[in-house]
Amino acid sequence: MCKKIVAFMLAAALVLASVPVLAENTKHERVYIVAGPDGTVRTLTDNIRLENADELDEMIDCSRLTAIENVGGKETFAQDGEKLIWQAQGKDITYQGTSDRLPAVQPVARVTVDGKKISFDELQNAVGDAVVEVTYRTNTDLPVLALSVLPLPSQGISELTMENAAVFSEAGIQAVVGIAMPGVDPDLGLPVSFWLSFRADHADLSWMMTVATSDPLVKAAEALKDRTAGMDASMITQQLISVLTALRDGTEMPESTGLMGQLTGKISQLNHGLQQLNDGADALKAGIEQVMGGVGSTSDRIAEAVRDAAEVNSSLAQLKNSSDSINAGADALVEAMFKAAQEQIAAAGQSATELTRDNYVQVLEELMETTPSDAWPVLQEHLDQTVAFADALRQYTDQVSGTADGSAALSSGLIQLNIGTAVLLGGGGALTDGAAQLKDGTQQLMDAILNGEKMAASLALPMLNGGLSQALTAYQGVLEHRDQAGYDLRPADMDALTVYIIRTDLRDEP
Repeated sequence: MCKKIVAFMLAAALVLASVPVLAENTKHERVYIVAGPDGTVRTLTDNIRLENADELDEMIDCSRLTAIENVGGKETFAQDGEKLIWQAQGKDITYQGTSDRLPAVQPVARVTVDGKKISFDELQNAVGDAVVEVTYRTNTDLPVLALSVLPLPSQGISELTMENAAVFSEAGIQAVVGIAMPGVDPDLGLPVSFWLSFRADHADLSWMMTVATSDPLVKAAEALKDRTAGMDASMITQQLISVLTALRDGTEMPESTGLMGQLTGKISQLNHGLQQLNDGADALKAGIEQVMGGVGSTSDRIAEAVRDAAEVNSSLAQLKNSSDSINAGADALVEAMFKAAQEQIAAAGQSATELTRDNYVQVLEELMETTPSDAWPVLQEHLDQTVAFADALRQYTDQVSGTADGSAALSSGLIQLNIGTAVLLGGGGALTDGAAQLKDGTQQLMDAILNGEKMAASLALPMLNGGLSQALTAYQGVLEHRDQAGYDLRPADMDALTVYIIRTDLRDEP
């Protein structure tokens, strides 16, 4: 059983620390630890391999380790403070040392039976409902990916349930495999511990193995930073929050830059045009009422009504011309959200078909089935809200286009009516009613679009102020503290990968 578990752990170590092959010298660091159930480090050995891809005769490393010895050959080194100068002669260097520094993560295992805390030695003689909880004490500002394997005895355990863990079984041998990401922002809802409960009858749990590393998170954050070069995701998010807040509250659009500035410009143009349209319709209605009331010259009043109608028609035409740009901006926002969702899936270590309006629900449902996580339902809700906002905006711009066509027809009719004042006066009642209906229609259109903007903003703001902002904060934190990914020092001109392999001896007695 021991050989199978060790093989599994080595495979897990390779998966957790997997990064693209680099055509440069690399410092591979494996920190082997024996610890107690409370996380106390009993022994620590840091095994380091300097991959000499350039076949250098001399390799310069940095280290704070003590009792350093070459365990892979007879190459010698000279030490100058924290600098190690190895006479590599074109070969890889493998050495090891130790340190009293705490590792990045310390697994802590606790067991209770019938609600009473006991030791794992006492568990061997206990009968009752047992709960084993594994938490992780972190000593770094970086989140850590941790995978722990707890071998199960062949007897003494029944009615097994667990959370953030699964049972690994081969040839009749079982082990619980728990996964966590200690150190991550708790608001993201990612697992930071795991537990299992069972009916214990003299159960013997003697040891646990843990593989942990921060490097995949660092590599993912660096790759995301490279792909978004020149873009400040936090600034864009804050600008979008400001814009949506203004829409929700009905206040003036804030100043923005780049793509967000273009979007706010189009929204401001739309809202300003709506107000002009409404004011023009009101002026047209008042002008017609004055004509029909006999105030001033009939022909002059009709001409004034024609001019007012022309202004309304011009405003509507401008709105109609901006509809395509507004819809394009909404579609761009939808595409940006799909791209951000794709990158979030990739950052979680998952691969998925490119997300579209037609398939994103199915893709996320498949992810929920294959890799259950609270993040997928939240992500689907955010995408649903964004698509709904874009569809609602398109519906309102369609209303603008329809109103513009109707206004153009009304303007043409007024011009014809201006030719025959007598005919206009004869049908004055119908004209007054038409102007009143136009005024009511423009008011309803303006209210519908402004209320739609408020509704969409109210739906989107919780998403931006919640999970997305927290994810961006976590992303920035990884970039800021990536120098803490290693246990030993990392040379500036050498790539480095660090994996902790921790054996936790649960029982004091062998």
